[in-house]
Amino acid sequence: MQRMHIGQRIWFMDECSTNLWEKPRRIWQPRGGTRVKLSKQQGHNMTIIGALSHGRLFVRLAESTNAELVHTFFKQMAETHDLRGNVIVLDNHRAHLSGLVT
Repeated sequence: MQRMHIGQRIWFMDECSTNLWEKPRRIWQPRGGTRVKLSKQQGHNMTIIGALSHGRLFVRLAESTNAELVHTFFKQMAETHDLRGNVIVLDNHRAHLSGLVT
């Protein structure tokens, strides 16, 4: 277990995914009206991935969450923030546990 030191910056990182399509279960219409065929097509997904530390925020959008996305997120984050000596707190998402990320 690594110990924290005074002055180290802590980043909290997580992601949230949602579907950008709606799958209605019922359609209300007047009796005798034209039937509506429900679409079985699914749209795209959207993932918001971000890290927060003492008022600093770094956010990116993607279509899913995977190890490559998380790796790219940290590479881009390191281009704008000095992450040396920082601690990044992650949850146990599979993409966070990949050897590519750790």
